[in-house]
Amino acid sequence: MKNILLVENSPELLKTMASAFKKYESQLALIVAENGKEAVRTLEETAVSVLVTDLYVPEVDFPELLACLSRRQVDTPIIMTSFGSPELTGILTDLNIHHILGNPFNTDELLQAVSEAINKTRKGAPPENLSLNGYLRLLQDEQRSCTLEVVDQDNMRGRFHLLDGRLHDAECDDLRGEEAAIRMLGWRKISLELKELENREDPARIATGLKALIAKAEDLRKKSAPEKQSSQGKGKDPKEIVRQAVEQAESGHSRPAYKILASLLKANPKNSRAWLWLARTSENLKTIDVSLKNAATIAPGDPEIKGDIKKLESAINSGCGEAGSLKHCPFCWAPVIKDKTSCHYCQAHLDIHEDFFHSMFFSSKNEPDLKIIEEASQRFNRAKTREPNNLHPYFFLALAHINLNHWEEALGELKRTEELAPGSNPYHRQLEILIDFMNDLNSFFSQDDEGPE
Repeated sequence: MKNILLVENSPELLKTMASAFKKYESQLALIVAENGKEAVRTLEETAVSVLVTDLYVPEVDFPELLACLSRRQVDTPIIMTSFGSPELTGILTDLNIHHILGNPFNTDELLQAVSEAINKTRKGAPPENLSLNGYLRLLQDEQRSCTLEVVDQDNMRGRFHLLDGRLHDAECDDLRGEEAAIRMLGWRKISLELKELENREDPARIATGLKALIAKAEDLRKKSAPEKQSSQGKGKDPKEIVRQAVEQAESGHSRPAYKILASLLKANPKNSRAWLWLARTSENLKTIDVSLKNAATIAPGDPEIKGDIKKLESAINSGCGEAGSLKHCPFCWAPVIKDKTSCHYCQAHLDIHEDFFHSMFFSSKNEPDLKIIEEASQRFNRAKTREPNNLHPYFFLALAHINLNHWEEALGELKRTEELAPGSNPYHRQLEILIDFMNDLNSFFSQDDEGPE
């Protein structure tokens, strides 16, 4: 079920739109917000597939609604149901709004736009992330006086200060003024927060207009692009690169993490931690073996590397061959044959299958290593905080709760994966199995309670 959030304060228009969605109620759930405050609350509590909104939103205005969306559900496509001047239409296009409806529009156009937005997401098309350039142009058009705090996908932070819509100052690391602004204007996949402008009397550090700054930032980006491609990770702190790769791996993004580490190691092959994590993100036994040997040569006393070498030995003893397809245990990082449902090293259960609960309670295999699973749970919770719309950490945490016999908590995490990817969710069947088991368990014990002593 896809959630469509509709922000509209006109009761007549709202009624018309709601009736149009009614015939699709088995596939689409329409959530209505009569003002920006209700819309923000919905975005904070519910996964939304498409946001349909008017430009003029009462209580919480459109820029604040966009800022909330960027922090909570960055990839959600936006459909606009009204707009103003041609210049404003250009700003909305620059913002990467998915679809701008004509005014007046008919409900067939709206339904078509919603369908296109959902299908584009389903087919794996890259999300049209909110554009920082367009957002600043919107604030300029509204002549806002405010401070805009910006965070990019690498957790770099900065601030723009606007006075009556004019870019007044900017800060990023140790840079101020135009230099800071130009650096930030190149950022992609951003999250935003609007705050009150402090120190209005401070002298302006930016004399150049926003359009000229955007052009300078674009020129700089084009010039630096070939250099970035050839440097393969040079110029950036290797510790920071490894940290970012580790976060990717912990969030379930093994392939992007592997690529980051492989690029780093081409330029910096004596990084033992990069070799360790290359082994943890590779699905090839030979690559894992070579990576761990390289790591051990560079840091022979590292207990974490020694531990992973033991896990590799355990994997080979359990039947992992060089030709076999591998995955990694999300709890201990040991290599595991892809279709295995438990880890040979930490004994954790790795998925929920038809005979799962019978084998869990009556199997003669060893009990899971609870210390490893509890430590991994902290990892998954951190990953959830970093990426609240990524379903992998929720599923891993559900598995952790299963191994710890925390049934209700496991159910809650699996339900969250269903909210994030309804219908196409690869974990939907595992949710059904868990629900059936809990229903059977409740039924069994309630019958026992009602019987004679």
